[in-house]
Amino acid sequence: MSVDGDQTQVGEEASAGTVGPEGESIPGASELESPGAPVDGLPVDDPALSSEISAMAQAIERFHHRAEQYESVIRRMQSRIEELQGDQVRELLKPVILKLAALHTEARKSEQAATDRGDAATQKDFDFFVTDIEETLGLLDIESIGAAGLDVFDPAKHAARRRVDTTDVSLDRRLERVLRQGFTYVGAERVFMPAMVTVYRHQADVVAPNESANNQNEGES
Repeated sequence: MSVDGDQTQVGEEASAGTVGPEGESIPGASELESPGAPVDGLPVDDPALSSEISAMAQAIERFHHRAEQYESVIRRMQSRIEELQGDQVRELLKPVILKLAALHTEARKSEQAATDRGDAATQKDFDFFVTDIEETLGLLDIESIGAAGLDVFDPAKHAARRRVDTTDVSLDRRLERVLRQGFTYVGAERVFMPAMVTVYRHQADVVAPNESANNQNEGES
């Protein structure tokens, strides 16, 4: 057999496949999968399949986006419901809150009177009573606005009940006295119970009481 004949025979055997040492069949080159051949019945590069997968991925992404929007709306609705329920409870308790505010004012006045008298024991008792009232209001998420004498008048927090004329320009629009303390809900933007106060008003032509008495004595003499 010539060399060319032997090479031809070997090539044909490689294409057709051979039998292994233990009798197993070894596929030839022609039986191996060529590039681009289907895998498990699916083509490797199928534009239609790729397009469907891309569309499915986009649909899933849109679904997740809508789900997040729905969850956000539900959270806002739940928050609003809780806020409305709180408003209803506060409205029902408003008479109680007003009564506690009035007691707070009277107790504070009594505390100041005891301090002026030098009665330390009574002053301490009323201070405890005032603190107890504030803690009770705190259970309803209500806190004092802390209005005090000589604070600058703020129409959003204070309700003026009387004006007190003064020649001292530095006292103009400052609180002369707190008739009733103001209260607000914790974290609220507006005060629901303004403090009742008297306010200084500067008047340049106001005659001081001492000066008026001196002028009267001079006239009598």
